[in-house]
Amino acid sequence: PLQGHSFSRQGSHKVCSNFLPWIGSNKTWGLGKSETIADHALEFYLVDLFTQIPPETKCAFSLPLYLAPKQIRRIEQIASKIGVQVNGSLTSATALALGATRKSQTSSNCLVVEMDGFGLSLSHVQIADGVPHLLTGKVFPEFSLHLWVLKLTDFIAEKAILHCRKDPRVKPDTDQALFLQAQKLLSSIGTKPSFKVMLEEEFWNQEFIITQADLKRCFSGMFAALKLQLNDFISHKITTLDDIHLALAHNLGGVPGMTSLLVQAIYGASYH
Repeated sequence: PLQGHSFSRQGSHKVCSNFLPWIGSNKTWGLGKSETIADHALEFYLVDLFTQIPPETKCAFSLPLYLAPKQIRRIEQIASKIGVQVNGSLTSATALALGATRKSQTSSNCLVVEMDGFGLSLSHVQIADGVPHLLTGKVFPEFSLHLWVLKLTDFIAEKAILHCRKDPRVKPDTDQALFLQAQKLLSSIGTKPSFKVMLEEEFWNQEFIITQADLKRCFSGMFAALKLQLNDFISHKITTLDDIHLALAHNLGGVPGMTSLLVQAIYGASYH
């Protein structure tokens, strides 16, 4: 997996990534005899994962909102095929909501926000007597984690063009290096006020400093569009904002301003 990640940008046609939405389909990755489908990729991943877990372990899957019931059944079948004792599954939104409301003694409403390579998901989960109920949800592919990384990659590339008239996206090696650094930067945003990005090739290298102000400019357009979708979802899908909990997937901490945007969207409600 690490080797695949190291050339995921320059050899994207050879890398099977973000395959979960394609479970049960005939979509293929690769070239010639090396082709694979999502089902086989998942089986390979699960075999590697469960070699690190005692064989008698029973498990339940926490799965994203966008999967259809037949895809969930297929995932459980693949797991059972390799000897995993599957006790069922639940949506990752309900799992996050349970964690966010575990200290609540009464029925609770929870707005759950998740993001992966397929899209950003909003879910309204109600907890009654300790049991989660997914009331409604929506997925926005236009705000996938991959697109936030691409936006940051292009922003840094344009900064390079402005400073030294060189586009790092032109050559595969520097494009790959830029993409990987953008991924790393996005995952560590909020830990320090600025970040270094180093781009180099034969006879040329350049270091750039990316500040929090840069990041705000970079993502301003995406945030404006996301704010509209958030307000629409909350006003049309959630009937009450009384004592609402807010549950965020861990990787949302890597998008600057995301938490404050969500709090603004439910402004006027008490949140936790």
